[in-house]
Amino acid sequence: MFTAEELKEKLRCGGSGCPCRRGVNVHCPNPFHSDTKPSFSVSDRGDKVVWHCQAGCDQGKVTDIIYSDKYMGKAEKEEVYEEVKELLSNKPYSVALYAEEKQLPSDKLRYNYALTDDGKAISMPYFGEDGIANRTRLRKADKGFLWKRGDGQKDIIPYGVWMLKDWEDYIFIVEGESDSQTLWVNGINALGIPGASMWKPEWDRYVEKFNKVYVMIEPDIGGDKVLASMERSNFRDKVIVITKEEMHGFEDVSDMWLDSPKDTEKFKDRLREAFRAGKKIYEHPKSKPIVPNTEIIKTSGSTDLGEYVVEWPELRVFATVTNISRSGGSLREIKAEIKMTCDRITKSGLLGREVLTLTSGTRKDALAKRCHEGDPTIERSEWRDMVEFLCDNIINSSKSEPAIVELSGEYDITSEKEWIVKPFIEKKNTTSFFGFGGSGKSYFTILLAILVSQGINFGSITTTNGKKRGVLMVDYETYEAEYQRRRVQISKVLGIPMDTGGMLHYTRLNSPLEDNVTLLSRIIKEKNIELIFIDSFGAAIQTGSLDADAVASIFNKLDALGPDVTTGLVDHANKSATGSTSQFGSIYKVNFSRSQFELKKVSDKYPKGHLVFTLTHHKYNNGSTEGMMGFVFVFHKETGVLESIREMQPTELESVSDEEKAPGEMDWEEASRYFEEQTSLHYSELARLMEKTKDQMTSQLGRWKRQGKVDNDNKGTWWKTEEVKPVVSEPTYVAPEPTTVEENTDGGESEEVSWG
Repeated sequence: MFTAEELKEKLRCGGSGCPCRRGVNVHCPNPFHSDTKPSFSVSDRGDKVVWHCQAGCDQGKVTDIIYSDKYMGKAEKEEVYEEVKELLSNKPYSVALYAEEKQLPSDKLRYNYALTDDGKAISMPYFGEDGIANRTRLRKADKGFLWKRGDGQKDIIPYGVWMLKDWEDYIFIVEGESDSQTLWVNGINALGIPGASMWKPEWDRYVEKFNKVYVMIEPDIGGDKVLASMERSNFRDKVIVITKEEMHGFEDVSDMWLDSPKDTEKFKDRLREAFRAGKKIYEHPKSKPIVPNTEIIKTSGSTDLGEYVVEWPELRVFATVTNISRSGGSLREIKAEIKMTCDRITKSGLLGREVLTLTSGTRKDALAKRCHEGDPTIERSEWRDMVEFLCDNIINSSKSEPAIVELSGEYDITSEKEWIVKPFIEKKNTTSFFGFGGSGKSYFTILLAILVSQGINFGSITTTNGKKRGVLMVDYETYEAEYQRRRVQISKVLGIPMDTGGMLHYTRLNSPLEDNVTLLSRIIKEKNIELIFIDSFGAAIQTGSLDADAVASIFNKLDALGPDVTTGLVDHANKSATGSTSQFGSIYKVNFSRSQFELKKVSDKYPKGHLVFTLTHHKYNNGSTEGMMGFVFVFHKETGVLESIREMQPTELESVSDEEKAPGEMDWEEASRYFEEQTSLHYSELARLMEKTKDQMTSQLGRWKRQGKVDNDNKGTWWKTEEVKPVVSEPTYVAPEPTTVEENTDGGESEEVSWG
């Protein structure tokens, strides 16, 4: 072991006029500290040799330099190393000592950045965005670091997150707390990475808002890992890499600062030069360009939705992008299923499959990792580039501009409309059929489906020139067996073959329509489908939100099924307290449909076993609405088998129009008898007599009042208008009359027809 004087001799420069020859101090061995005025003290302390740079060079780094072969032999170095390690591990440590080492103001470290000490180590809290300490890092005199006990269950975050709200334009990413503090003291925005090799994808959100992201890469393995993380980040287009070369030979920010700790302007000028000299991440030698000769092909779909195939021919890598959908109509929320394959690797060629949001960095990383595990011949960063390229192009395709058509010159306005089935469904126009349960919606749409698929007419229902069209029934509410049963019965009544010749198809779906666009597009293409029925529309949406964006998104997906596909929507009805009926849910359903028919059940005037319903044309964007139509389905009273189908005659329709009953409407003749017997009745008593709920009775009395049949005293008592208004005594109990009642059913009748 050498003595203090022996070490001093090793550190003297040899210049005859240099103070190191006659003074107490010698030159600091740190090559980045141009110690022209000797500031390095060495002394004997008992049987040990101790040293310290008075200019503030990091004690640990100086010790590492003295350990080097330049100043001592191997055996000597090992001996000194153990002695110094023991000395430093037991050395008291404080914020003041740390501030002296780093040449930083101790008051700022304590009061601005909340550093504390306990005599053995200093504590550096990592505050979150809310200003609450997330974890605390401990630093000892021997440069050892550890996380405070008890913080292990909390997520690690970068150092400085709590100050992000005050920063704009740029951010400097460095390694460690001391580099961050050095930059903060000099008014420079910086985040510290707690570990040399650490950058988590979920941290991207902290820096995405900045226009420039400067990343200090130290010359070690950790620096290379940080660079690799930046190459995969969501903000990589903004990343500028700064290395030792741009840092004027200094290994990190702290070293540059300690070279001239009192000259703030000199430090900032050097940093500005480093910033200007930095290279974008794709220009940096360690970065690899995206794989060339990439080909992206849209294989199906009429709009931005559909399927894509992406090929990297030189690598024999393929990607298929399916199940593309938007959430709420937002471009930033485009989801897709991505499958990556390579026929060089395995027989199946499958490398990875992910369902991801195209802007999500985490899922992209997961897919890139899986691909790299399957094909390690391609770097993980390259896989990440390929996935990123893929997602960017799908998003850009979704933003493609529509064609601009000049509205000028002559145009044939006399051309006839093209109907799928007249007068109900015009080609390329979405038609809604809505009604209460038991109103005949399913039977009627199956009838239309059969007629269209076989190109036949029925009464006033006509198809186009006997042309057979492919039809797909998409079912959310029933089962295949029920559709088959109804198809067979209707076909037998119509006298047509059971074999539909591959023109009529069925599928049962359980997941939302938006998740099945690709599946339906494929079926439509394979089966040459021209008409698709969705029963029911509400079940197909499967969302709690029916605002304009949500409904618009669904209709966009229907459009994406193809330019030659027409959609019929089967939906439920809703009845208000006023007795009016509308399509269930959002008004936007009505607004986005081009044509709308309401089905109402009529049963009271027909024998048992009859399913009778009318169709009222409420809306048609391309012309005037049709008059009321009606149909009668007759079933065997005992077996329930369908026996006949016919249109209602004009006289029948006229009769229904005179006094049309809403589904579930009560018998007026029965109520009239009760009024005649008792002159006047409280609505609750009338409900008891007619075996109805009070709400149902109130709603019905409101309808009769609008028809001029009854009147009331606004206290719950009602009478027939034909009678003279009686003098009514106050009842013992008068319940408040409800003003608003929502009825969503017609009394509980099911879709099934009852035969006894």
